[in-house]
Amino acid sequence: MTPSAFETSRRFPSPLPAPRRQQQWTGKLLCFAACVLAVNGLIGERGLSETLRARREFQSAVAELSRVQYENAVLAETVRQLQQDAPTIENVARAELGLIKAGEILVVVKSPAASTRTTPAASASAPSLTKTAMREARP
Repeated sequence: MTPSAFETSRRFPSPLPAPRRQQQWTGKLLCFAACVLAVNGLIGERGLSETLRARREFQSAVAELSRVQYENAVLAETVRQLQQDAPTIENVARAELGLIKAGEILVVVKSPAASTRTTPAASASAPSLTKTAMREARP
C-alpha cells in the first residue's frame, strides 16, 4: 500500500511562505535597525568621531611629551655645566653676580639718553656707578 500524494503532503507539510505584508515589515525593520547601528557607530559614545578626537588628543600628547623630554635634556645639560664646567660657572658669576677677577677693572659706560630715561627695572638690572667705583677702589 503506497500512500497517495495527498496523504504524504498531509504528514509532511511544506513550509509556506510568510504573507507578503509580514515580509515588507520585516525588511523595513531590518533596514531601520541597520541605520540605527550605523548612526550609532559614526556618532555614538565610542563612534568614529569620538575615535578620531581621541587619536588627535593622543598625537598632541605625544608631541608635548617629546617637547618636554627635549627641554628636560637641555636643562639637565645646563645643570651639569653649572656644576662641573669652570668656564660656564665663571661666565654666570660675571653676568649675574657682577663679579670680576683680581686685577681687572670694570668700566660701565652709560649713554646720555639712557641716564635720563631710567626705569626702575632698568636701574635694578644695571650696576650703579657707586658699586663700580667701590669695586675699582678695592686692591
